[in-house]
Amino acid sequence: MGRRRRRRGRPLTGLILLDKPAGLTSFKAVERVRRALNADKAGHTGTLDPMATGLLPICLGHTTRLARFVSDADKAYRATVALGQATDTLDAEGEVVATDPAEAVAAVDGAAFEGALAGFRGEIEQRPPAYSAIKVDGERLYARARRGEAVEAPIRRVHVHRLALLEAAPPRFEFAVTCSKGTYVRSLAADIAEVLGLHGHLVALRRTAVAALDVADGWTLERIEADPEGALARRLAPADAVGHLPAVRPAPDLVEHLYHGRRRPLPGAPIGRCRVLDPDGRLVAIVDVPPEGPVDIVRGLPRPAASPQAGDDA
Repeated sequence: MGRRRRRRGRPLTGLILLDKPAGLTSFKAVERVRRALNADKAGHTGTLDPMATGLLPICLGHTTRLARFVSDADKAYRATVALGQATDTLDAEGEVVATDPAEAVAAVDGAAFEGALAGFRGEIEQRPPAYSAIKVDGERLYARARRGEAVEAPIRRVHVHRLALLEAAPPRFEFAVTCSKGTYVRSLAADIAEVLGLHGHLVALRRTAVAALDVADGWTLERIEADPEGALARRLAPADAVGHLPAVRPAPDLVEHLYHGRRRPLPGAPIGRCRVLDPDGRLVAIVDVPPEGPVDIVRGLPRPAASPQAGDDA
């Protein structure tokens, strides 16, 4: 028998804010949301590890064209590190590979932990975990690590905008972090422990925000599956999915040029990456505005239907 084709769903657009549960991959979470909404197409905007919970923005339909712009934004987390043990994955799902003396672990209190955070604010160097999706020589690191190969990810520079101790319950410490794209909180937790002369691994992680999108506005998977139409009524329009980018509202004739892929100057637009909106506030394109001359169209969106329904193609 041939491969069974998936039945096409509704051609929905917009952004669903999912509060992902623990124990589920991002791919499976997206698939369950797609099925619940009977959506033709859906995709996430940057994975969360299975053990992690929290905000997973899910793009529907042509809003998937905006996924990388959401993924590129800063993100905020609440994380809990347990001192005293290292695991091969740097989190609670891995195998323990090192253990510290109990007296050394007991010597670290909240003040000592908070003092260790100072060196991890601002621009820092970080080595991602061996068990990560980063590709080295064309292959995912986690695939090589699972074969028992000794692999190291290349060091990268990331930016930690905020890092604060929230609760000290030794040997566990909860902290808040707001960071740039590409930051691994697992690596950050292990590096903080190393400054304290100990091993450590992540035991809890919750993503609380992506740019201006907040998990407080998210819906749980159970709620979406129980009330899909209610979830659709709360979805964000494409223009709001990239609301962290400055908005430009050019004259209608310039909007027409952009819809046809014609590069034109945008008078008064700020230099850098912007979102272009039509007179009704609908997203036309993502553009890069140079100091002089026509803009570069980074991503264009299709012209909306003549009479879109609320929430659709808005």
